[in-house]
This record gives sequence, structure tokens and C-alpha cells, in this order.
Amino acid sequence: MPDRPSVSMPGSPAAVPIPISVSLSGIASSAEDPREALAWTAALGHLGVRWIQLDGTAAGWRARELDRSARQDIAATLGRMELGLSGIDLFIPPRHFSEPGNIDRAVAAIGSGIELAADLRTLAGPAGPLLAVELPPDLPADVLAQIESAGARHGVRLADHSRPPRTVNEGGIVGIGFDPAMVLAAGGDVFDLMTGMRAAPLQARLCDWGTGGRIPAGARNGRLDVVEYIAALGVLQYPGPVVADLRGLPNPRGAANGIIESWNRAGSGTRGR
Repeated sequence: MPDRPSVSMPGSPAAVPIPISVSLSGIASSAEDPREALAWTAALGHLGVRWIQLDGTAAGWRARELDRSARQDIAATLGRMELGLSGIDLFIPPRHFSEPGNIDRAVAAIGSGIELAADLRTLAGPAGPLLAVELPPDLPADVLAQIESAGARHGVRLADHSRPPRTVNEGGIVGIGFDPAMVLAAGGDVFDLMTGMRAAPLQARLCDWGTGGRIPAGARNGRLDVVEYIAALGVLQYPGPVVADLRGLPNPRGAANGIIESWNRAGSGTRGR
């Protein structure tokens, strides 16, 4: 096992080598105007946030609800707010891919999400248009082939956050999505697992796991060493941005600032008290 590298970088948030995106999963709800969630994310710009990850399962953001005009409006709004699009979360419960009454709808939703990501490609990050999903490990080969075909047709890749990670072809349509909270919940070591990978994950999340479930990354009682996490991503030459994952947190908006500040501190080589 390689020695764990140290992180030594200039001491300012602007010096963080891996940018951070904020996911709207766990933020947006049917009671909210979707534009308000965009404005909230844009307001985090003073902390260095320049990327956003949309929630493709929330009301107002589902692909089937967005016609061409609405998609153009989203692109224009994000452009005005100077926010890039790191991807779209489409975390359909994995069991839906095996339930006879849900499998067709689940596959159709993936196809629609792929089309939405393609329509917003001008805002995409280094990995290109990206859909974050959690596919079941036992997904039938023909269903996986159907999903891969749709992704290839539209030039969209899928970051699969399933655990254990699916065996994927490097550079293929379906790549690995890395969720530290899921790794820690299963008793794994984030640094060892990441540095043992042959290539960087297609997308990496920023989240942590405590005794009762998901907790904010950088929390005092957390298990994720954010400095080591940045180091591991650096070893793999992860192109970023990393996605701050607020799902399952009791106060996701309130937690966001602390998570981002923790990331900035870790990237500058300092640790908060």
C-alpha cells in the first residue's frame, strides 16, 4: 500500500485545485420554485462555488416536465448566474429496475434524463454531459445495453454510484460514481479504495457517514478525512468538480456552507478546529 501523500497548497479558497459543485438533491422540493434553488446555489459563489448538479427526480426538474423552451431557459439562467453544470442526479431506487411494474418506467426515465443532459451540454464540465445514477448490481445485461446505447447516441455518460462498484470499461458510457458515505457505511476505507483504482471515477461526491447515517463532510464526528480525500483524488488526477452531496441531512441548506468551507480549508492544507 502506498504512503498516504500529504496535501500542501497555497492558503486560500481560490487555490483549491479541485472545484466544488453543489447538488440540489435533498434541496429542491415540490414546494419550491426551482429558480429559487438555482439562486441559492449562485449565492454560494462567495465561497468559490461555480458548479451545480441538478436533481432530475424533483418536481419542476424532471425531464418529462421540461419542454425545449424550458431547457433553453435553464441553460440561459445558469449562464447568467455563471454556474456550470457538473451533471444531473437521477437516483431512481435500484429495486425499480427489477420490479415488473416499474422497470419500463425506470429505463424510460433514464433515457429522458440522458436527453436532458445532452440538451444542456454547453454547460457541462470536463467529463462532458453526465447523469448520476445508482443501478442495481444484478441489472440484466440487455437493460444495461439499452441504457448504454441511449448514452452513446446522445454523447452522455452515466456515473453509476452502486455499491459494490460495477466493473466498467475504462472510458465507457457507464463509469464509476464514488460516494464516500456509502463506502464508510459498508466499513470501507475511502483512501485505500480510491488509490487502488486504475483510473479516476467519472464523478466523486463529497459526503460522510456517522453513527446514525449521512452527516456533513467535515463534521467533528465525521469519518471522512477531507484532506486525504483531496490527496486521493489528486493521485488519480480526478478532473473535478467534486459534488457536495446534501442528501439525508436534517438541514441541508444550513450544512452547505460548512461543507464547502471544510473543502476549502482542506484544499489550502489547513484544518479547522
